[in-house]
Amino acid sequence: MTINDHSNNYAFVASTLPISELNKNIKKWEINEIIIASEDLLASYKFLTDNYPYIKLTILPKLRFKQVIILLWKLLKLKLTSCRVYFFHECCWVVLDILISLIKPKGAYFPQVTMSGNPIKDTGCRFDKITYRIFTFYWFQRMFNIHRIINT
Repeated sequence: MTINDHSNNYAFVASTLPISELNKNIKKWEINEIIIASEDLLASYKFLTDNYPYIKLTILPKLRFKQVIILLWKLLKLKLTSCRVYFFHECCWVVLDILISLIKPKGAYFPQVTMSGNPIKDTGCRFDKITYRIFTFYWFQRMFNIHRIINT
C-alpha cells in the first residue's frame, strides 16, 4: 500500500498512549503528519519516522497564542479539503476542544482516558487561569465538564 501524496491526513497527540495505535494504522489511515502537543514527546514519536520516512512530526510551540494559530490553520485546512484528522486526545486540551467544536473537521476521535472516576462538579464552569476565563461565557460553558478531584 502506498500513501496518496494528495492526502494529508493528520493525527493530533498529547501523550505517548497512542504510539502503538498509530504505528499499526499510519498506512491504513494515510497519515502524513503528526501534530505533537509538546516537545517532550518528540523522542517517543521519532521512531515512527524511521518506519515511515514520509511522516512529518510537528511540535506545537509553547506560547499558547502560537498554538491557537497553528491548530486553527491545520483544522481549517482539513475542513476545506477531503482530508481527515485522527484525534488521540485526553482531557484538558481546552484550546483544541474549542477549535474542534467550532470548525468540526472530518475525522475520528480516539479518547485515551476518561474522567469517570471523578464526579462532575455542580457549580458552573470556571477556570483558574486568567487566559481561560474568556471561555467561561455562557456559550462556552456548555462545552466543558469540570470534574472534582478526589483526594485519598
